[in-house]
Amino acid sequence: MNLEEDYEFITERYLNIVSQYLVSENYQEGFKIIKATIEAYNDSGALNFGEELIDHLLKIGMYLRIIIRKSTEILKNEINEWKQNLEENNYYNNIYLEDIVLSTN
Repeated sequence: MNLEEDYEFITERYLNIVSQYLVSENYQEGFKIIKATIEAYNDSGALNFGEELIDHLLKIGMYLRIIIRKSTEILKNEINEWKQNLEENNYYNNIYLEDIVLSTN
């Protein structure tokens, strides 16, 4: 397995876990995984490579919109703080991430 395949496999597993959290209405844990995934991609420098990531970002955007619609005000505030941080950091120079964040407004 190469690095890109590793990211693909790990991300797919995490997104499956997020899906399970959404089904069980555990939106806080789902958001934690989404946030950690985005931050890990950015920290590793992998956020802006690989076509596979684009598909994952689309799924992440869908999950994030669901979480925002169904979560508590406390979690919505936490998400908004994170979105503010992303905006201040120019969405880590990723147009897909920018689109995801802007679509949740």
